[in-house]
Amino acid sequence: TAVRCSRIDDPTGNPLQRLRVQVCRGSGWTARALADALAQCEPAIMVRNYQTDLGYFDLDPCNLHRGDAQVVADRIGQTLSVQR
Repeated sequence: TAVRCSRIDDPTGNPLQRLRVQVCRGSGWTARALADALAQCEPAIMVRNYQTDLGYFDLDPCNLHRGDAQVVADRIGQTLSVQR
């Protein structure tokens, strides 16, 4: 497994949850490298990357439209399948 995902409450108190993506050691990826690769996708997937040095980033659902979550999940899977 390259990543582990969990739902977390929004730390700013908004009534929503974020998805925390923890990049596993030994996966060949770092959280920063994965966040940067996702930003290069078309369309770009922007993450809350301020804690990549701790091995994870968060995805915020605020601006997602119907079907976007599946696009993001697919893109993460495709990106992780690229050999590092």
